[in-house]
Order: sequence, then structure tokens, then C-alpha cells
Amino acid sequence: MEDDLDKTKKTVVVESRKREVSDVTAEAKDVKAEPYRTKVSPCALQTQADIETYYRNAETGSIAVVRQTQHHMLGYSVTEIDGTNPKKGRTYIKQFGAFYMKSGKNCFHPKGQRTLVVPTPEVLAWADKHPRGEFGYQTFTQEQYQALFRPK
Repeated sequence: MEDDLDKTKKTVVVESRKREVSDVTAEAKDVKAEPYRTKVSPCALQTQADIETYYRNAETGSIAVVRQTQHHMLGYSVTEIDGTNPKKGRTYIKQFGAFYMKSGKNCFHPKGQRTLVVPTPEVLAWADKHPRGEFGYQTFTQEQYQALFRPK
């Protein structure tokens, strides 16, 4: 009698698990999988000329945006210009130090992950929406990346 009861309990448990699995499978079929899309940062289309034009003409106290791309994470810090030195081609950014006006690169770490970008409305909106940064964004477009490997 006990064996029959145990078999009945096991059958009920197995049947309930089958139902759970089939329910999950049915739900998964209803959800359409979104294909992976690479997210491009709002500053990806800014050129070196755009950056140079903005920071050469910017005055002390103007808005400055520092792009930080460390550990596959994109972040923008919105700050202000502390001062400029057009003779040396440098702009001084509050809390971040000196940057080259021409390229937007940090003067002391030119191959580092902090660079200046033009504070466009898209960049400022993105920085406001993601105050701590976000993973999975590229700072260049696919065409820009492919151009690196084309024969000249």
C-alpha cells in the first residue's frame, strides 16, 4: 500500500514539474527575442575638428564634458572649464586637469581613457539619464571601425 502511495506522489510531482516546464516553454515562445544590437554612444560621430572648434572658442565657466571609457563602461562627467591657455593649446577642466584643445586628449595621459567631447544636447541627455555610466556602448560606429582596416 505504501509503495503505491509513494508511486502516486512521485507521479504527481513529475506531472506538476512537466506542467511547469511546459508553461515556461510556452511563455518563452510568446516572448520574441530581440536581436543583439550594438549601442553607439551619443558622441560617436563627433570629429576631432568638432572638439577643437568647441574648446578653442569656449570661455572659462563654459560647460565641458569628459568621456570616461574604463572597463567596457561608458560614462560622461559634466563639469566646467577652469581656464584656457591658447598658446600651449590646452584647456583646464575642473576636477580633471589639463586637456589638449586640438584632440581632446588628457595632457598627462594622452593614451588614457578620459577625453573631452562636445556637450551636445544628446550627450547631456545621456549623461543625465545614466549618471553612473552604462555598459555595452561603443564610442565609434561600425563604419569607423572598419575604416581602420581598409588598405590606404
